[in-house]
Amino acid sequence: MTPETAQPVTTEYFQTAMAALDVQPPVAVAVSGGADSMALLLLCRDWLRRSSDSGWADGLLALTVDHGLRRNSAAEAQRVAGWCADLGIAHRILQWADDKPTSSIQAAARQKRYALLEAACAERGIGDLLLAHQREDQAETLLLNLMRGSGVHGLAAMQPLSKRGKLRFVRPLLDVPKSDLYATLRAAGQDWIEDPSNHDSHYARVRMRTLYRHLRDEGMPPERLTATAAHMQRARAAIDHYTDELLSKAAIVGDAGVAWLDPARLSAAPEEVGLRAIARLITAIGAQRYTPRLSRLESLYQWLCAQPVTGGKTLSGCQLMPHKGRILILREMASIGPDLRLAPGQSGRWDARFDVALGRETASLCAGQAYFSVRAVGEVGLQQIRAMQTARPAANLPVAALRVMPGIWRGDALLAVPDLCYRHPAAAILQRAVTLDFAPRHPVFCKPLNNGNDRA
Repeated sequence: MTPETAQPVTTEYFQTAMAALDVQPPVAVAVSGGADSMALLLLCRDWLRRSSDSGWADGLLALTVDHGLRRNSAAEAQRVAGWCADLGIAHRILQWADDKPTSSIQAAARQKRYALLEAACAERGIGDLLLAHQREDQAETLLLNLMRGSGVHGLAAMQPLSKRGKLRFVRPLLDVPKSDLYATLRAAGQDWIEDPSNHDSHYARVRMRTLYRHLRDEGMPPERLTATAAHMQRARAAIDHYTDELLSKAAIVGDAGVAWLDPARLSAAPEEVGLRAIARLITAIGAQRYTPRLSRLESLYQWLCAQPVTGGKTLSGCQLMPHKGRILILREMASIGPDLRLAPGQSGRWDARFDVALGRETASLCAGQAYFSVRAVGEVGLQQIRAMQTARPAANLPVAALRVMPGIWRGDALLAVPDLCYRHPAAAILQRAVTLDFAPRHPVFCKPLNNGNDRA
């Protein structure tokens, strides 16, 4: 659609899109201040006004991430805050306060942005985060993934609905051209911010925009690319169905974040299904946001299908090794995240995979310290376990798997390893006062979210 024929997105269209995705307030909207996210914010406000007789503002939170990567980023975030105040919308600025990387800056910024948004939604008990990706974004994503040699899942591009842990990522504008979003803002008299990086050819997405302009001139408009992505999404749903079936027969995932894979069943399945099964396992056990590159998965698949499987491999924070006729997949020690500090009565998330909660009764075990630590057992912990000789064997796991199990520490003393049924004699209370659940961002066994009927 050309700018001359662009039309504002109607509230009726947006209501239909939100109903199809079963979006229910409260919701959060990621708002950079650009045209796409500002248009989404206005549409979401009007949707809430129509769907709620009163108190609509309580169901909407705007979230702006200030990466601190550009000189004007703080001022732009404040500008968004001012617009939200004028619109009567609650708003928070989330700051990236850590040291910035010197390479792969865009990838690191994207990971940090999502981590901040997820944490803010969890803090407010919000289950749906709305993202303003539109039709041209979808076309760019397909082209980028095509350039990377992606398979069906990559060519399916972005999903209207996806889920990480308990949070749903909702993209209601994937079929909407960007020109219509500009028209929506102009009709409402709402200003927006133009990001200068959108015109910087150092970034791959900017180069893709130039490429698909040429493709459009050759008869390949963005809507045809997004239609291709929709076809790939149907194929992806079918592959995901058979991947679930394969994993239910070929894999066992333990509470300690360790998986066993039957390589014979894997090699007997169609290769595409086998690749997806490996990707699911690696992504969950390795605490990854994204699946490994297809070329790396294919290399790993060939190794797993060799008979017999010998040696070992590492990929995306995971270690893989043959063990008693199966392949053991466990967290790579060097990739484990920082310690989690918890005071009695607190809960948190360790290594982006485990939800941990300490009962208030653990206060009697603090022994002068204000907190406990959750970290891997490691070699020091193994030595303490051996000295106590009170741990129940964990399915005869090798030492490498025992090392990466989560443990509850007080200083240098390992008090408990819930998944090993190990307790320090002085910490018997931990048996009933600690809950530790393996809850990866992307579960191994998952029903595809084709619509909004599968909610958290």
